[in-house]
Order: sequence, then C-alpha cells, then structure tokens
Amino acid sequence: MRPGRALAALVLPASLLIAATAPAAHAATTYKLTLSASGLDQPVYIANPPGENKRYFIVEKPGKILVLKNGSVLSTPYLDMTSLVSSDGEGGLLSLAFDPMYSTNRKVYVYYVDTSHNITIALYLTSASNPDRADASSRTTLVSIPHPTYTNHYGGMMEFDPIAAQSGKAMLYFGTGDGGGTGDPNDNAQNKSSGLGKLFRIDVNAANPTKEMYAYGLRNPMEVVVRQAERRPADRRRRAGLVGRARLHQVRDIARTQLRMA
Repeated sequence: MRPGRALAALVLPASLLIAATAPAAHAATTYKLTLSASGLDQPVYIANPPGENKRYFIVEKPGKILVLKNGSVLSTPYLDMTSLVSSDGEGGLLSLAFDPMYSTNRKVYVYYVDTSHNITIALYLTSASNPDRADASSRTTLVSIPHPTYTNHYGGMMEFDPIAAQSGKAMLYFGTGDGGGTGDPNDNAQNKSSGLGKLFRIDVNAANPTKEMYAYGLRNPMEVVVRQAERRPADRRRRAGLVGRARLHQVRDIARTQLRMA
C-alpha cells in the first residue's frame, strides 16, 4: 500500500501552513496545523509552479488536478483526466511535475495509471490564455509501462534534478512499483527487462526522450527526491521512500554505484 498519501482535507507544506513558536535552546517546539481546503476527492499530491507561492496544484486520485489559488480552490479543474485514468486499487492520477522552465514553456508532466493499467507519463501544456487551465489537446505520451495482473504497487512520484536544471537541462526522475502481489511473485524488480520496480530518469528535452534505468530491485517507490548533497552541493542525493510489508517501510539513498537494490 501507499501510506499517508490520501487525505480527507488538504494540509499544505510545513513552510506555509505550520506556525512554529520560536524555540529556545533545547525547548520543545509547538506546531499548529491550519486547514487550507476541504471537500476534496482523494487528494494524493500537491505542487506549486517554480517560483510561485500563491497557486498550488492538487492532484486527486480519480483523475482531476485542481488549483488552490489565494486560499481558495477554483471551481474549474486545471485538468480533468477522469476518462483516461483507472483508479482501481492503488492506481489513479498519482502526481505531477512542473518543467524547470515552466514559466516560459508551460510544460507539465503527469504520472497516472491508464484504463489498460499501464503506468503512464504524459506531457501537457498550460493554456497560453489561462494559466489556471491545461490545454487538454496538447497531451503527448512519453512513457507507457505495462502493469498487468495486480492493482497495487504503481510507484507514482516524479521529480526534476535541481542541479541539472541550473544548467538548463530537464532530467526527470520517476520510480515504478514492482507490479504488486505479495513478495513480487513475478520477480519484476530484479528483471532488468521489465519496467517495474525501477528508478528511471528521462531527459525530456532530448530529440527523442527515452527513459534510462537508474536503479532496479525496488518494491514500491511512492516518493522520489533528488537534492543537492549537504557537504558537496555539486553532487546529488537521490532518495526513494519504499513501501515495505506490515509496519516496516524504508527511505533509501540511491547512488549510481548502488544500481541494484535488494
């Protein structure tokens, strides 16, 4: 399962909605959660365009992306993909990612399970005349990975490499689940010819964008984070939040020298 992703109401990132009392040395810190939006239908992800702090895009599992703007959810969705999405089990519309150059190219990437149960990544353009609406006709499919048999372990999150973005590149990382079932019965994660149970990256600016396997042997990476290393900012740290079984879950650092995961 993917723990903690579906919320009855929305709570935005801590930097915006958690008020913290300035702590004295070694003193406890008091936090306050503030309700920002309610009445949502299985919200699983939220993101804001680069450089913006007044608009947040809310991903709902059944297939809609809503806009939270100046504290209110707009009545018209940014994008309605309900007819394209299978939300059986852990499927659905699972995340989005804004291109590092979104302010000029208006590109948005979505990760979802289609009606044939394929893991799909597609590109949309924001409308040139309305920044709160996507141009539904602009859809281009970049990735389609078969996920037959089971309806769990789809992965679901994408993130652009922030260091590559500084040099004008757009390297998108995403993780796929192992195909579901107890203990990966089809051994997809260890099978390098399968697209399941992997961490991929794709240069979306390439003439022919093609996914590249970065790590394999993953169970269900429901979160992928690419960050600068603390001690050497020119280096990257790639972390995957992995769903385990029962009460055991993991956060793994993934280096290029650790291609195969147990």
